[in-house]
Amino acid sequence: MLHVYTAVLFTRCGNIITVHSLSVYAKPVLPNWSCLPAPTCFCHHLLKCKTTIIRCLKPNFVKLPGIFDVDYVAVQLRHSGILETIHIRKEGFPIRIQYPCFIQRYGFLLNTQSSHLSEIELSVNLLNLVDAEERQYQLGRTKVFLKEFLYQKLEDKWSSTQTWAAVTIQRNIRGFLCRRNFKFFKQKAIVIQSHIRGHQASRTDNPWSETGRQWEYGPWPVRGAEEVQDIDRRKAGGGGRTGLH
Repeated sequence: MLHVYTAVLFTRCGNIITVHSLSVYAKPVLPNWSCLPAPTCFCHHLLKCKTTIIRCLKPNFVKLPGIFDVDYVAVQLRHSGILETIHIRKEGFPIRIQYPCFIQRYGFLLNTQSSHLSEIELSVNLLNLVDAEERQYQLGRTKVFLKEFLYQKLEDKWSSTQTWAAVTIQRNIRGFLCRRNFKFFKQKAIVIQSHIRGHQASRTDNPWSETGRQWEYGPWPVRGAEEVQDIDRRKAGGGGRTGLH
C-alpha cells in the first residue's frame, strides 16, 4: 500500500502568481515492534534478578524537614501491610538456612568436631550452645528453620567468638614483638655498659689521668691547689709523699 503526499508550491513573477503541484508516492513508515521486548521476555529477566521492593513513607503530611508524625507514619505502615508482615515474620520461622551452610558458618563454635555425626545432629548441638528451646526452631529435611530471636543469639555468639579470637591473636603477636624488642635492647645496653665500665677502669688505673690524680692525692675538695702543686714539685725532686698530713 502506497501513500500519496502532495506538495503545493507558489511562485510569483511581478503581478503573476503561479501554482505548482507535486505528488510523491511512498510507503508508510511503521514502528518496528520486533525491537521491543516481549512481556514474556521481560518477566523472564525479572525472575532471574533479585527484586527489591522499596516502600517510601512520608514523615509528615506537609513534607517539611525535621518533623516526624508518629500517627501519620503508623497509618502508612498499617495500610501498606508492613505491620502484618512483621507480625507474620515474628510468629513464623523467617530464617531458613541449609544444613551445610549452617554448619560451615557456626561449626567452629563447637569445641570438638565430630565427623561421625550427621548434619542434623551437628545442627542440634550448635543450637544447644545458645540454650535454644524447641519452639524456637524446626528441623526440616534439608534446612533448619529459626526464629528471629534465636538467629540473633547465634549471631551474637558468632561475633563474640570471632572478637575473642582476634584479640587473642593480637595479644600473642604484640607479646612476641615486645619480648623480641626487650631482648634486643637488653643486649645493646649490656654492650654499652661494658664499654663504659672498661673506659672508667682504664682511666682509674692510669695515675697520670685526672681520675688517677684524684685517687693518688685524694679528692680535689680535700686538698688545695697549692698543696697539690707542692706535691708535684716534691715528686719531681724525688721527695715522694713526705710531709703530707
